[in-house]
Amino acid sequence: MGITYVSSVGAVLCCVALSGCARERNHQYGTWSGSGSYGARRAEQATPTLSEWEAEVTYEPPSALSRWGFRVLVLPFDGEASTGITQRLAHVIDVTRSFDVVTSGAVHMAVSGAVQESRVGDEAVDVEPARCVRTVQETRSRRVPYEVEDPAPPPSPQTREQNYQQLGEAIGNLLVAAGGGTPRPTSRRTHTEYRDEEYSVPVEQPYACQTVVRHVDATFRLHVQVMARTRPVRVVYQRDFSERDEVRTTGRRGSDDGDREPDTVDGEALLRTLQERALEAFARENLPRSASEILRFEACGEARCEAAVALVRNQNFDEANRTLTELVEQDAQPRRRRAVAYTAAAIYDRGLVRAYSGQFASGIEDITRAIGLSPGNTEWETRLAHIREMQTAVGVVMPPPRLPPRNARPAPASGRRPAR
Repeated sequence: MGITYVSSVGAVLCCVALSGCARERNHQYGTWSGSGSYGARRAEQATPTLSEWEAEVTYEPPSALSRWGFRVLVLPFDGEASTGITQRLAHVIDVTRSFDVVTSGAVHMAVSGAVQESRVGDEAVDVEPARCVRTVQETRSRRVPYEVEDPAPPPSPQTREQNYQQLGEAIGNLLVAAGGGTPRPTSRRTHTEYRDEEYSVPVEQPYACQTVVRHVDATFRLHVQVMARTRPVRVVYQRDFSERDEVRTTGRRGSDDGDREPDTVDGEALLRTLQERALEAFARENLPRSASEILRFEACGEARCEAAVALVRNQNFDEANRTLTELVEQDAQPRRRRAVAYTAAAIYDRGLVRAYSGQFASGIEDITRAIGLSPGNTEWETRLAHIREMQTAVGVVMPPPRLPPRNARPAPASGRRPAR
């Protein structure tokens, strides 16, 4: 199936490319909301505590498709019927804001494919034997100990004095009790005897019942391929996504609690879930996810640097770039006398703004220049290496061709692409 798409999609890429570009745009990877800003989307989460020279930027790191461009044409998928896969896939690509989904004009990539299977199985009800449990009270017996007082021995002549003593203690206790006091305990003899006692305990008792299972399965298979407008046009990504699952509900019959039939199952909802899984799998492999990073700017001895940091915190990279460019151009004037360290700091700050707004080449140039003016700053060198990694991941993007003027002779092909 992929071979069939190559010729048709390639023809569409060439045909659309020759139609010209609907609007001008800097050919830089990143978010575009009318200003070409790489980090123009605000972070929805709470802003962490930052110092006066720090700013948190939200951006989308390069993805697997970033190196091929940003203008994407999504062609109608074969066999999509009522699935709406074409529109839904276009939405998944477009919400990243790193790619522009277009319907006309020059494009960098074309996405096509086919819905190979989108099926909901027949609903079925199965009855299976089950084991239910009821709780019953069971009577049991046990021997319980208790204390029995021994009878007092009869008085004898040889214990008369002891009897008088016990009688005195008893009279004294009566008098103490009558006065509200606590009588002294008198010594007595006891022994232990046992009696039988019945009691009841709850016991689980199993019995046979039935489990009723209502179930339905669904299957969704999707083929997606991406073609880049290279010379010649070629497939840069293709894959088959296969999703299958089953939804089950259960009920009970023959239970002491009464019969309970299983809930209804929604096979169409299951199928939509499988379609979303396939689209999410495509997005995980090819589309960028939002990331945030805290950038530390340098004090440059000018209030405009602080103003630029505040603009970056508001994701206003364009205005921050203009503010810092004005300062850097003033530092370049012969009559302008400022410390080299301050000039280097202003250039470095502008390099950060440019790099994290998608202008990797100019950002790397600024930071390299700042390191040359003020060498030995390991933090600047580390940041430069990180930006170069992002630039490498994006690669080189070929700008959409422009239509030549009437009666103009075509320029010879140089085979070179613009530096990024």
